[in-house]
This record gives sequence, C-alpha cells and structure tokens, in this order.
Amino acid sequence: MYRIEISNNRTLQEIQDEFNEYFPHLKIQFYQIDKFYPGSFSELFVESADEKLLSFRLKSNSGYLYLNEDSTVSKLKQNILDYYGLKAEIFQVTDLNLWSENPITDNQLLREINFEIT
Repeated sequence: MYRIEISNNRTLQEIQDEFNEYFPHLKIQFYQIDKFYPGSFSELFVESADEKLLSFRLKSNSGYLYLNEDSTVSKLKQNILDYYGLKAEIFQVTDLNLWSENPITDNQLLREINFEIT
C-alpha cells in the first residue's frame, strides 16, 4: 500500500512526484476550479507545477490518499474527489516517452497500466 499526503500547502509537483514514485509510467493531473461556476471544475488542467492544492480543490480535508496496485482508476479518482475535493485524470507514458493525450479508461487497474510501452 502506498500513501500520498494531501494538504492545502502541498504543490501539484509534490503530488505528481510522489505518485510517480509508485507508478513511474503514469501521471496524475488535476482540473482547475471553474471561475464561472463556483463549486465545479473546468475542463482545463492545472498548468503550474508550483500551484498549491488550495487553489484547485473544493474541500480542505487533509490526510493521506492510500493507493495500491489493485485500485481501479475510477476508484482512485472518486476517492480523490470525495475526500479531498480534487478532480483528477490519469495518463500513461507513450512509446515515445511522452504523456498520452487521452486519459486512461476508468475500469483499468493501476498495475495493468503502469508499464513502459516499448
């Protein structure tokens, strides 16, 4: 079991780095809060790696996000949203060592998609 600390003062980069320690061929990305519709998320991702979680979450709960290889992408995303008020997507590295432009299908297990494409 893996864990990532979630608190308002942590940055996007810190969360992504910890996630990548456990799942080196996956990337977690978070959505911005919609400026026109309070209480919802936009379709845009947070761009700045130095951005603090406080600026793109709807809840201020602090704690640890627990992960394991048998978690599905949908369960991970739902837990992040329910407990920490963050909307996330998971991406996989492509065969060109770039990040895929399309998010991973929700019903897949993290261990099934955390592999290097050659």
